[in-house]
Amino acid sequence: TTALDKGDWVPLTLREVRATDVKYGHNTAVYRFNLHGSLQTTGLEVGRFIAIRGELDGDTLTGYYSPISRPEDTGIIDILCRTDDKGGPIVQFLTGMRPGSSCLMKGMGGAKLVRQPS
Repeated sequence: TTALDKGDWVPLTLREVRATDVKYGHNTAVYRFNLHGSLQTTGLEVGRFIAIRGELDGDTLTGYYSPISRPEDTGIIDILCRTDDKGGPIVQFLTGMRPGSSCLMKGMGGAKLVRQPS
C-alpha cells in the first residue's frame, strides 16, 4: 500500500533526526518519518515533492520538500531540511520536533521523471 500518493493530509510520526553537515552542507538535517505500515511505501515517483504542516504558537505553518528516500523504501520517508532561518518559518516547527512528535504530510505535484533505456 502507499501512504502519500492520494493528495490527502496524513499524520506521520517523526522517528529520528540526523545531522548532515558533512554530506549535504551546513545547517541541514534529515528528518525520518514513519509511514503507517512497515511495508508501506510513499507512492511518490522521483521528482514529486511533499508538503509538511504543523502548528507553532497558534499559527499553521506549511513547508515543501523533496523526499531523499527512494520511492520503494518501505516504512519510512526521509526529508532533507534546512535548519537555519533561510528555511522559512516551518524550520522553527521542525527543529522543535522530537522523536514521537507528529505532523501532517501530503504528496504534491512535481516533475515526472522517466528513466529512458540506454
